[in-house]
Amino acid sequence: MLFRLQVAFAAVALSGSLARAWQAPTFRGEIHTVSVYATVVDKYGRLVPDLTKDDFEVLDNGKRQTLTVFKNDIQPITVVVMMDRSGSFVWPASLIQSAAEQFIADLLPGDKARLGGFSNTIEIDPPALTGDHDALLRS
Repeated sequence: MLFRLQVAFAAVALSGSLARAWQAPTFRGEIHTVSVYATVVDKYGRLVPDLTKDDFEVLDNGKRQTLTVFKNDIQPITVVVMMDRSGSFVWPASLIQSAAEQFIADLLPGDKARLGGFSNTIEIDPPALTGDHDALLRS
């Protein structure tokens, strides 16, 4: 009886080992894609729109990285521009306003923005992100 019990126990233990041996191995891995956005202009400040993946080289700690995804289409931006209106800021208000107006004029279709200022309080207008140039200029 003891012999049969030992054989039965060995068979159960062996079947558990065989089942684990026949299980498909588990593979785990990670891929990290880092987005790098670039705007290229020539020496006159004009956009250079016809670049390809081969025109770029990305280095990480001096080691060249493979570009896995490359898009050369216009990507809309979403931005909040904050202007310092505190007493410590010495630039003329007219220059700041002119720069903000030019920034708004240069927004492309699909771009959305809000404008804000800070001093002893923080104010941001319009209430929601918008691509409406007129609404941004009123702000």
